[in-house]
Amino acid sequence: MVEIFGELENNVLTGLVWDAVCASTIAVSLGAEQERLFSTPLYRQIARAALGHFARYSKPPGVHIRDLFEEALKKDDDNAFLLNQAIEQMARLAPSLQAEYVLDALDQFISSRRLAIRIEKASDQIHAGNLAGARETLYHPETAPATSSGTYLDDTETSLAFLDAAPFSRFSSGVAVLDRFGIVPKRKTLLVFIAPPKRGKSWFLVGIGRRNLHRHKRVLHITLEMSEQAMIQRYIQAEFAYTHHKAEAVTTQTFNRDAKGVFLSLKEIKTTHDALAERDRDSLSIQLTNHFRFFPRRLLIKEFPTGSLTVGQLHAYLDMLKQKEDFVPDMILLDYPDLMQLDSAALRVDTGVLFRALRGLAVQRNLALVAPTQGNRASSTSRHVRIEDVAEDFSKIGTADTIITYSQTSEERRRGLARLNVTVRDTEAPSEIWITQSYATGQFCLDSQFLNIAEQNILEAQIKGPSPIDSDKEPT
Repeated sequence: MVEIFGELENNVLTGLVWDAVCASTIAVSLGAEQERLFSTPLYRQIARAALGHFARYSKPPGVHIRDLFEEALKKDDDNAFLLNQAIEQMARLAPSLQAEYVLDALDQFISSRRLAIRIEKASDQIHAGNLAGARETLYHPETAPATSSGTYLDDTETSLAFLDAAPFSRFSSGVAVLDRFGIVPKRKTLLVFIAPPKRGKSWFLVGIGRRNLHRHKRVLHITLEMSEQAMIQRYIQAEFAYTHHKAEAVTTQTFNRDAKGVFLSLKEIKTTHDALAERDRDSLSIQLTNHFRFFPRRLLIKEFPTGSLTVGQLHAYLDMLKQKEDFVPDMILLDYPDLMQLDSAALRVDTGVLFRALRGLAVQRNLALVAPTQGNRASSTSRHVRIEDVAEDFSKIGTADTIITYSQTSEERRRGLARLNVTVRDTEAPSEIWITQSYATGQFCLDSQFLNIAEQNILEAQIKGPSPIDSDKEPT
């Protein structure tokens, strides 16, 4: 039997032809691709015959495989010789074949063959000058093989897995009101955050990272814009509410509520904070060690050069983390996809392909993926940033499961206020959410409030008054 894909493929094909336990699972798992997943014309010829026999008789052909090729085996040509050789080798292998072993390796075979087929197609498209099509083919999300039988309703250990999304175990958005509405990052989904340039997209990710670290999630923060050390500095600043350069009093806002939670007014709070720059290495080391002792090695920050990272490299990096560090993230914070490797000549098309591939990665790896993206030029001066204000390819929005937009007027910025609007694929979302911020101490969201029209009128009237906060600076 010619070994193009090794013993793994030999075992799968033998199981399909000879083994009653293997054949049904293999036939279902091959899906629509059927015999096309095998690597050579000879293997595909045998698999096609075995699948046809199974479809008709609900059992593998076994020794009758020769009957299916009776005419072909009579010919005096190379195909007859190779066909006879393959059948004889399968007959020798079949008695010692372990069905459980073959089925355990089936997913690996199908995934590897699908990847090989995509690579071959992408190579043909590259030679034809279709670079965008090649990327689309190569990064297309993989459909999981159907090796699972499904879930019985009374098998409570698996059927009640949806309860894992309960408040105590689910992810956090970093914004209390959104968490209360269940608008949070979720496994196998892509959350996209749209904000104008220099409006705290990285601080948004830091806020989410911290919150989910406290929920004992494994968080991978990938930075394409800042260095690892600069991002670590932001996490430390945000975690302990340090100012950056010198200790100082910081004025922030909170939402003053009555006993029923109804908004009454903005309330100013003045607090004094230590400066990160004034702390020495030893004291910070002790503080970090003590603070994170209950969730060690849960937050990993990785820097990649701007414009260099591809989805394929990200997959390879995740595989390396699993093997080398035993680190499998629950969540990836990607800062930010627009800085990954893209074809500048076909930027819109390439960006759309990239976001679809990233969502496919989240599905395939069973993780939550959060990715900011830049608003277009109009978003910088818009009072309400809409999903239509996304830069480059609008298909980013069609790909995302949850979209959060960030809006802020100059008056709101001086007050340390901002507004979030949410669009969710499968959940009814609240309209505008107001948040208070303090970039001086690394806080994307200090307090959050959903306001009705009357409450919003009260807040907007107060915003027009004199402001004690000078927040009209870029985040540090």
